[in-house]
Amino acid sequence: MVTKKRFVEFAIELKWTGADARRAYEASQLNLKSVDDDDEYSFTLALASFAGSELAKRQALQAAQKAAVTKKKNEIRKIKQDYVENIQKITQDLQHERSLLVSIISRVYGIAKQFGMQDPWVESLLANYHEFIREEVSETEADLEQYSRFLDEEMSEIESETISKEAS
Repeated sequence: MVTKKRFVEFAIELKWTGADARRAYEASQLNLKSVDDDDEYSFTLALASFAGSELAKRQALQAAQKAAVTKKKNEIRKIKQDYVENIQKITQDLQHERSLLVSIISRVYGIAKQFGMQDPWVESLLANYHEFIREEVSETEADLEQYSRFLDEEMSEIESETISKEAS
């Protein structure tokens, strides 16, 4: 009687995966009970009978899984790209609005200064505005980078789940 180990070793020598070789053994086990450990002809017949419809079904399933993973990856990439574009647009719009506001404050304060008005708060606002904008941009970029790493980790998890499903 052929052992499962010997059958799998033979199949692996023929470039089969270990998982497919075990499946072939289990599918052909009734036919292999009376076969000797060195009867490679019977091993080959058992592998060939499994290789037909069973392997075709399995390959179709793997192709469907790969297509699903590719679709998910593309969806994640699109979401990531849309998110980054939206954040950048919102940041630019916000900076533009702030620039307009500070510009208006600067003009009005310039006119008010001509009439003798001085306000330390407005002067501080105008002096620190550019530094504030630089910090805001840096924080937004850091947030985008962190979100990008998060999405990359999610994609890696999806890939590893798919690989483990394919192996089983």
